[in-house]
Amino acid sequence: MQSYMITYPSSFSQLNSILFVADNDDDPPVRFNALCEQVRLLFGSSSVPTSDRHSAGGEPRIHILMLPNGGLVGHLERTCVEPTRIRDAGIGSNVDHFLALIGANRWHSQSRYWKAWLRINLAVRCDHDPFVPLGKAISEPRNRYLIDFTHGSLDDISSYISSI
Repeated sequence: MQSYMITYPSSFSQLNSILFVADNDDDPPVRFNALCEQVRLLFGSSSVPTSDRHSAGGEPRIHILMLPNGGLVGHLERTCVEPTRIRDAGIGSNVDHFLALIGANRWHSQSRYWKAWLRINLAVRCDHDPFVPLGKAISEPRNRYLIDFTHGSLDDISSYISSI
C-alpha cells in the first residue's frame, strides 16, 4: 500500500466538522465504501463513519451524506427530480412519456435515466437557456423557479446538515 504525506493548512485545526457529500450512482454500497476509504487515507481509521449520516473521529468530526437518501441508486440529479416535478407536473409527465418512448427504462444504468429525466425537464422549462446546467438552475436567482427547494423530499437533507 502506498502512503502519502499529508500536510494541512494551519486553519485546519479550527475545524470541528467536515461533511463529505457523494452520489450513490449505480451501486450505493460500493460508492459509500470508496468514500470511506478516501476518508481513512486522509484522516485515519478512527475517523471513518460506519454508515451514511453518522459521524466519526475526534476533531474534526467526519460526516458523510450520500445522495439520494435511503441508499437509493442515483445522485444529486435524482434528488432534484421530485422537487422539479412539483413545479410543473404536466412537463414531468411528458418527460416520463418521452423516456418510455425511447426505451430509457432498458438502459443499463438507472442513474443515467434520472440524469436524462432532469436534463430534459430543465431544458424544456428554461426557455432562456435550454442548456442550463444544474449548478445554474440551483444558484442563479432567475432560475429558481425550476426546482422547488421547499419540497418536503429535501427536508431530511436540510435537517441533517443543520444538525452538524
